Amino acid sequence: MRRHPADTAKSAKTVTRRGLILGGAQLAMGGVLIARMRYMQVDQSDEYRMLADQNRINMRLIPPSRGMIFDPLGRQCTGLSHRHGARGCGRSG
Repeated sequence: MRRHPADTAKSAKTVTRRGLILGGAQLAMGGVLIARMRYMQVDQSDEYRMLADQNRINMRLIPPSRGMIFDPLGRQCTGLSHRHGARGCGRSG
């Protein structure tokens, strides 16, 4: 059974209860997301700025994993110092 074109146009213009509920739910979720973003970016900005600075500035001494290095004559050329840095030897014959 076919609908009359006037009935089809009339039903297309009306807002259904389902559409109203879905639109309201989308609007509510969008509002919650916007409120959460504002809370994190404005109200908690100092805390996140401090965490970002701590993450950016990370001073650690990492010991090298290469071990000892010897020159062609078999003398130890570099080794580990107390500060986990490298110390080297020159070409002192």
